Amino acid sequence: MRYSEPPKRSVFSYLLPFLIIITLGVGAFFGVRNYLFSSVLLEPNSENASVKVTAVVGDRAYMVPWGLEDRRKIREGFSIAKGDVVSTEKGSRVELTLFDGSKIKLNEDTVVYFSRVENKKPFHLSLNVLRGEIYADVNKIINEKSDFIVTSPQTISRADDVVFIIDTFPTEHIQVIEGLLHTSIFHLINERKEPLETVTVRTGAEVVLDAEAIESLSSGEGYYPRRYGVINEGDVDEVIERERKSNKWYLFEGAQERDEWQEGEQGEEKEEKEELLEESGYGDVSIITPHLNDLIGSSVVVTGYYDKDKIEKIVVNNKQVILNAEDETWEVKITMTSNDEEIEVFSYDMEEKKRLVERRSVKVDDTPPIIPDIIDPAFDENNRVEVYSDSIVIAGRAHSDIASIFITADSHPPYRLKKYSSGDDLFYYKASTDIGNFHEGVNVYTIQFFDEFDNVSTVTLTLIGAMGKDSEDGEGTKKAEVIL
Repeated sequence: MRYSEPPKRSVFSYLLPFLIIITLGVGAFFGVRNYLFSSVLLEPNSENASVKVTAVVGDRAYMVPWGLEDRRKIREGFSIAKGDVVSTEKGSRVELTLFDGSKIKLNEDTVVYFSRVENKKPFHLSLNVLRGEIYADVNKIINEKSDFIVTSPQTISRADDVVFIIDTFPTEHIQVIEGLLHTSIFHLINERKEPLETVTVRTGAEVVLDAEAIESLSSGEGYYPRRYGVINEGDVDEVIERERKSNKWYLFEGAQERDEWQEGEQGEEKEEKEELLEESGYGDVSIITPHLNDLIGSSVVVTGYYDKDKIEKIVVNNKQVILNAEDETWEVKITMTSNDEEIEVFSYDMEEKKRLVERRSVKVDDTPPIIPDIIDPAFDENNRVEVYSDSIVIAGRAHSDIASIFITADSHPPYRLKKYSSGDDLFYYKASTDIGNFHEGVNVYTIQFFDEFDNVSTVTLTLIGAMGKDSEDGEGTKKAEVIL
């Protein structure tokens, strides 16, 4: 009988059972971990939770528990712990209540990260508004070592016995409804974000950081743009009442008022609104932009959400809006003046019944920018000049408030100066027979100067192409050596 040796086993064959055991063990670990997070942490639980969900509007409110990557829908009774992220989407809002009765309310399209939650003596709570808008009603902090910190992309605020709103869109805006808020502005120092100067924001005051201010703070240039003002502090009750009426999104509180909000109850007289709802079943309509007290230009785009199943049309300042049924948004461009600083929104249901949705106050800057000086060529008092060449560069000295420049040559479409950016000292435009925007005879150019609010100033220039003639001094017009 012939004996044959068994085949040799590879190293992998010895390791395979161990790899299978390890894989099963890891899978079991994460399965049990996810189960524990979903079945325990996300269940309404401890009565002694530091932060608890006390009201949810809509069905698009979520949280991402610490240690997990997927988000879960939340409902009333859930507790919030350190490391959790709470977010809302269109049509949803969330109310959170702290152990001491303080409240935080998240508007729609908002994301908040809780970086510290400690219900001890002293207690510490830190939250980061990553995006959107929050309303906070913070009670008096008795323990001197406790703190309540709210951070946004460009600010950090220490709250104590204060009611305030922080909004990050389109740029940052902090408004104090009642009390005092100590706010620092982040500034870039040696490539690190550091709190710069701390200001005390009082009842009726606000801090507004526009795009220019944020760009400067992020550049490390080393200056703090003071963009805040105080409404008459003597009329505190008037300020509080006005703000509570105008900021309607945060007026939901508890199950009853939450349900009223979902049905369309947004702050008008309750009996009148209930009667309207019974008659026509109004759907929700809301404004996204501009926000309350935003500084806008004479031309502004107003946007919002609406219920496509119940709303037939929307009118803003007597102009009908464009409805987008696909994502249930609406948009309209209106013109305003400094004498008319209120955006009025009406909705009509399927039976053409009209309802006032909101009157939102804004601040209108309708002053057109100063027309820059044209430094080359030398135009006469009628803005005319003869050109004895086949090309010429129109050059001007810009102002800091000029955001964009458009030039229209005769019948050509408007052309935006691509190499001009807001803050540049000079602007250039090349007119040439080679390009096709200059010819012999009369050439008319209309230059429009827009500021950041789309206010516009216009100047008309005339170039007389006299390429076949000589100038009076015999030298002609020199060809500019500027390439655009």
